[in-house]
Amino acid sequence: MSDTIRVRVIAPPAAPNACGDTWEHAVQLIETRISARYPGTVTFEFVPLFSKAFFDMPLVVQALGDGTAQMPVILVGDRIIQSGGKISESKIRAEIEGILHGKDQTEQRG
Repeated sequence: MSDTIRVRVIAPPAAPNACGDTWEHAVQLIETRISARYPGTVTFEFVPLFSKAFFDMPLVVQALGDGTAQMPVILVGDRIIQSGGKISESKIRAEIEGILHGKDQTEQRG
């Protein structure tokens, strides 16, 4: 499969001396498990709040600005699948499965 599914997690960056339970660390743990489950299919990116990459996502900037989203914001592809609370690995997997299932159905028809 040449297309990859992009997962982005937008959250505040860790303090310079932070260790242990940071958003970046949580994303790394989930990335390791999901990448093992879907090798070569999924890419992960942690996007720090107020970084250049953050401002390149107007949907997220607007949602946080108008209060319809909370940190962390999780996108799979260009779709916000979760905002606020703990990062849900099961929601990420379900969205990936939905995308893969949809691609499989399209490929079988074509």
